[in-house]
Amino acid sequence: MRLGGEASGTIIAIGEGVSETLLNKKISFHVQGTWSQYRYLDAKNAHFIVLHDSQDLKLAAAAWINPLTAIGQLDIIEERGSKCYVADAAASALNKMLIKLARTKGIESINIVRK
Repeated sequence: MRLGGEASGTIIAIGEGVSETLLNKKISFHVQGTWSQYRYLDAKNAHFIVLHDSQDLKLAAAAWINPLTAIGQLDIIEERGSKCYVADAAASALNKMLIKLARTKGIESINIVRK
């Protein structure tokens, strides 16, 4: 199994049939095996977002898994009709996102943080 599921970087080469406008563009992408310095992507099957030139690649590297997980967790909380939920490891990036999303819906949280 290759490690990593999301990353960001700059397109340094393109293959046949890929628009040249993508060359040197910053992207955030979701594919298995991103834990590497370089990564080949099949442009027809890869999930990627072209980023603005000013985007920080370190921040963009986490643009897929945690945000989508937080949205999914909030959906479950709402489906159950909960007005409050308990968040373990509440200081994690994922739970910080969930806390902010839940607040926009008026859902309270009990947050547990370990030392």
